[in-house]
Amino acid sequence: LEYFVMRVGGASVEGVNLISPGVVAHDFEPTPGDIRRMESADLIIYNGVGFEPWIERALTAIAADGPAVVEAGLGLAGGSAGGPGVPDPHVWLDPPKAAEQVRKIRDGLSRVDPDGASGYTDNANSLLEEIESLHQRLRSGLADCRLRQFVTSHDAFGHLARRYDLAPVPISG
Repeated sequence: LEYFVMRVGGASVEGVNLISPGVVAHDFEPTPGDIRRMESADLIIYNGVGFEPWIERALTAIAADGPAVVEAGLGLAGGSAGGPGVPDPHVWLDPPKAAEQVRKIRDGLSRVDPDGASGYTDNANSLLEEIESLHQRLRSGLADCRLRQFVTSHDAFGHLARRYDLAPVPISG
């Protein structure tokens, strides 16, 4: 999502990823400093769908008149990971769903910065074209694959697999 935010926002946006490289996003816990950073932001963008189990507590700690919030994965999860009834939060790995997240980010940035809306729209359109191109390349490139299974270290590719009729074999949850 940080990549999407920076591509859509361009030079007009200072995007901050609270989760440092190498930290497992599912296990992250914000510090009081992280909460202060969130509270001083104009916009908080998060994936949702259970990917950040700490986010609801963090949002509750922020003043009611705090930043606008975008849950980029809202309504996109479908399917399950880790067992029946457990939503798969890894929606950005499915290009059409990633495109929807880009649209939500564009709309959120435009809401908090209406003067920059046309720039966000232009930047988003450029990124959406790239995502559509990736989607088409994956569809055509995978259409004739004889083998549909692939091994992965983490059960994160359910959305991508369903989109392109693949079968992930995760080594861990």
